[in-house]
Amino acid sequence: MRRIFIDSSTFVPAAYSERSPARALLTAAQNQQVTLIISPLVLSETERALRNKLPQALPYFEYAVSIIPFERVQPTAKDLAQAEGVTIDPFDVPIVAAAKIAKVDALVSYNIKHLFTKQVSDYIGAPVLTDAQMMRLIREEQSKK
Repeated sequence: MRRIFIDSSTFVPAAYSERSPARALLTAAQNQQVTLIISPLVLSETERALRNKLPQALPYFEYAVSIIPFERVQPTAKDLAQAEGVTIDPFDVPIVAAAKIAKVDALVSYNIKHLFTKQVSDYIGAPVLTDAQMMRLIREEQSKK
């Protein structure tokens, strides 16, 4: 089963858009087709963004967190120190560190400017993809079964 780390830029659209590839990714996790991995930072960033900009999406977010079997990882200070400099934005270091320690098959994000780099992919040992790219891969795998 694929191990996929999602950041808040993926979780937010999953919470407010039923038809988004991000929501399809959550559904795949709920159906145990993939393992989704998050960190406490992803949860707090997602909740804050929804509370401030899309409060109508909070009920789905809370529901998803309660029923989807997310794997949760928390990078240590050492993990964070090792990930420094991998991305140009220091706010992304915890995401990169969490993806690395989780040994993911992919990091799914919309943060194209900071995370879609060879340096990040090489560091975590996996590609950085959008939710649509990830869902395309999942559907291709399922069609071959």
